Amino acid sequence: MRQIKLTRRAIDAIVATGTRFTVFDTEVKGFGLRVHPSGKKSWIYEYRPGEGGRRQAKRRITFGGVDDFPPERARSIAEGFRARCKLGQDPQAEK
Repeated sequence: MRQIKLTRRAIDAIVATGTRFTVFDTEVKGFGLRVHPSGKKSWIYEYRPGEGGRRQAKRRITFGGVDDFPPERARSIAEGFRARCKLGQDPQAEK
């Protein structure tokens, strides 16, 4: 699992490979960039619903592409999802 600070320059430097992979942000836990073999890049937030913990399966919500939101805006959206998860909500179920 790769972790870097997701900035415009860092995102442009990420090159697609033959498999799908995710690069996570160092500032917001669970916030990441999913890179597809085609080169498409999508923003994701990964979390464990409810009380969390290892007993809960991870859930992932995709909320837009790199062209839709700049990294700063995507990070703030992910922080909103994180806050909702801390309150016991499940953003993916609501979607």
